[in-house]
Amino acid sequence: MRPCLTSHFDMSPARLMRQTHCPGPIDVKSPLLLRCGTLCFVLLLSACSWPGFLRHPEIASAPVDCALSVAPSASFIYGPTQGGRLSANRVANTAMTSIILKQSVSAAVRDAVKASLVVAQVGVNNPHKVLSGRIEQFSVDDLRAPANWSLKIRYVLTDSSTHKTLYQSTQTVKQRAAKFTSNEGALSDTVNLSVKALVSDPAFISAMRAGSPACTGSSHGVVRRTG
Repeated sequence: MRPCLTSHFDMSPARLMRQTHCPGPIDVKSPLLLRCGTLCFVLLLSACSWPGFLRHPEIASAPVDCALSVAPSASFIYGPTQGGRLSANRVANTAMTSIILKQSVSAAVRDAVKASLVVAQVGVNNPHKVLSGRIEQFSVDDLRAPANWSLKIRYVLTDSSTHKTLYQSTQTVKQRAAKFTSNEGALSDTVNLSVKALVSDPAFISAMRAGSPACTGSSHGVVRRTG
């Protein structure tokens, strides 16, 4: 602290008692200030992680009778493998290099179907209605860019207790993808288009609702977001 300059020189005790002080320059490199700044920053970060500080929408499951379950990969038959035309993890393509997946095409498509249903907010927790599929055709025209992925699946929704077929349809979709994109990513995008076509079919929605009073008035057994 330094004394302020006055207009005249007065060293009397009374004047000294009344004399004000001006703040000196702040040392931004002061260890005390640095420690205080660090503490404030840590407290701010901690506040962001407190429950309720940021409220994310909660996911509420639809009634179990207003949904379906996805059959295991063995129930998603990959037709092109029959007769030894293709190996279980290969997708037919036109380029010189082969498209080989890390897992079987049946497993990859089945997992992508389930993931796409969840994204579409369709419940997948009902063991009484089971969705399976037959992959009738899956190919990629990748001689030129972009590559064209083509997928044809016959979907079947079955009552697991009576084994009665509640719904069946064939969905054919085409998807363009960069020639050197991830095969798994392109497959997922193509299956997603197929599932979108499936859940857009009113007959499919009716089959999920059939015999399920809990579905009345609901949005085709979806997983609803509440916030």
